[in-house]
Parts: sequence; C-alpha cells; structure tokens
Amino acid sequence: MQGVTLIKPQTVLQSLFRTVMRDRWYLNVQLTRRKNQVQQLLRVTHPDLNKALKKLGTSSVMKLVLEYPAGLHMKKSSEDEVYKVISKAGAKNVAKRAAKKLCEIMPYTVAVPVEHLVGRKKWIIEEALQLEESIPLIDMEIHSLLREDREKELNHIHTQSYCFLFLL
Repeated sequence: MQGVTLIKPQTVLQSLFRTVMRDRWYLNVQLTRRKNQVQQLLRVTHPDLNKALKKLGTSSVMKLVLEYPAGLHMKKSSEDEVYKVISKAGAKNVAKRAAKKLCEIMPYTVAVPVEHLVGRKKWIIEEALQLEESIPLIDMEIHSLLREDREKELNHIHTQSYCFLFLL
C-alpha cells in the first residue's frame, strides 16, 4: 500500500486522517473484488443459488456457501437443515422461502464438483468476511480521529463548515 504524501501537512493528525481514509477506501475496493470473485465461482459451484437468493455477494450467502461448499453438498440436505444454516448465516427473513426453493431445485442441479474451485472459493470468502469486519473498525478509528479534533478545539480541514460548501 502506498502512503499518502502531502505537499505541506498542517498537522500530524491531518496526515493520519488522510492515511486512514485511504486505507478505508482500499479495504472497500478489496472487498468489492472478493465479492465479484465469489459470484463468479458460485456460477460454477452453486449455479442454482441465485434462484433462491437474490444477492449472491452478501455475507449471509458467503456464510451459507462455507457450510455447503458445492451445490452437490446441499443436494443431500433436508429442507429443515438448509433452513437452519440459512438462518444461522444471517438471512432469517428469507430463510424459509429460500430453503424450500433450494430443496425443490437441488435434485436437478448442474453443479460441477471441482475441488480446486471449492478450496479457492473458501479462501476468498474467508478473506471477504474478514474485510467486512474490518471496515466498521476503521470507521470507528476515523470517528475517533475526528472527535479528537473537536475535543482539542483544533480546526480540522474535514470538519470545518466551509468545507461542505465546496462539496455542494
């Protein structure tokens, strides 16, 4: 990762703030890449998943896929088992409907059992989930940096009111 170089930094705190903001942007870019990679792999290992769940890039879908690494693994499960796994993954609102739909279409799945893709997908999903956990933590760090400025009554370029006029 490249550092942020300022022509004339006003304070160390401002330099730190800009660096942390860049780190957050970088985490978001990496998370988007991982989600896109997971969706591409799901087209091969879980081709029927999009019929039951709308957004395949969500953390609940990724957690479900960790439990059932390939569509063929889900094929052997009952509707109740799939329901419990979907609920545990965090998609409680759609768990019943999704479990029913998956159990209806899984006997006819065209999922390909490629162990290399299953292993790669697991690694990418674990990394994506870790990135998702990191973003709220870095957001807390950003808020704490902004709070420090207000408590010390220092003017921070990103908290001054005239800064918002230029954004409009």
